[in-house]
Amino acid sequence: MFVDLKDDLRETAPTVGEERRTPVEALAVNASEQPPDGEATMDITQRHELARRALDGYVSGPAAPIRATARALEKVDNAVAVVLVEGISDQIALEAAAVGRGRDLEAERVVIVPIGGAHAIGRFLTMLGPLRTRVRLAGLCDLHEAEIFRRELITTDVGSPRTNTDLEHLGFYVCVNDLEDELIRAVGTVGVEALFDSQGDLGSFRSFQSQPAWRGREPEAQMRRFLGSGSRRKLRYARLLVEAAVGRDVLPRPLDALLTAVCPTESRNQRAFAPAAHDAGAVEQLRAGAQQLAAAPGGQVEHRAGSIHHNGEDSRPRAW
Repeated sequence: MFVDLKDDLRETAPTVGEERRTPVEALAVNASEQPPDGEATMDITQRHELARRALDGYVSGPAAPIRATARALEKVDNAVAVVLVEGISDQIALEAAAVGRGRDLEAERVVIVPIGGAHAIGRFLTMLGPLRTRVRLAGLCDLHEAEIFRRELITTDVGSPRTNTDLEHLGFYVCVNDLEDELIRAVGTVGVEALFDSQGDLGSFRSFQSQPAWRGREPEAQMRRFLGSGSRRKLRYARLLVEAAVGRDVLPRPLDALLTAVCPTESRNQRAFAPAAHDAGAVEQLRAGAQQLAAAPGGQVEHRAGSIHHNGEDSRPRAW
């Protein structure tokens, strides 16, 4: 799993005393007990260290999104379940949720594949189609992308979903409106602010709230936009907010239900996972796709018949 560790370290924010708190412990701090903005600031070194810890185990690099996809594809031929998600932040959130629930996805042979945006779902379903007899397919998407998932699931003969409930019956779950919305509602605005404070981002958030375009808006909307506006902020808080939600036993339903759906049964664990003769071609295609992604310079992969096209976490511009 790879992420880009570029960041704008000019932002500073107040701390709460000298005591270092975990993200979950920070939620217990009442907002009225926090010092006024500007009373104290966390230095750049401290903030950088907190950011590093939030993404501990994830390697940086400009080609991080495609390398994450390539690494996941290399594991698919030995998988019990494959979970298709739009981007890296979704992968980080699901992996953090699994750890919080005491799960070991690698040992369970559950592979989470960031596909580079909702519009890529059809290509991945086509590639994985021959493996469906022995691999459980599942997925996660945002509300506004659910129609794309429904259409491609029908086109690739996975099912005929007409509603979000139909999608769930196929193992595909929808975040309303997106992952960040789900996590903000679960943790609560006071809890999210406490988490911002614990990471040295509260001062930056206060500055963002004072911008004319966002002044007076609902806190939830401000937080959602703030999470998406920083260079690696969305990735860091995917993990931090999930850990906070698990600590309070309020993990959003789409994440919780998806992890339950791909929980392996005893019969699956006892199954031989060597690729069968009839799907050997599909496995080779996946391996070739992984190699193509890994070798692509600058995060770009040419789209040809039977190949993978990848332009980052999703099809929209992102600040990494």
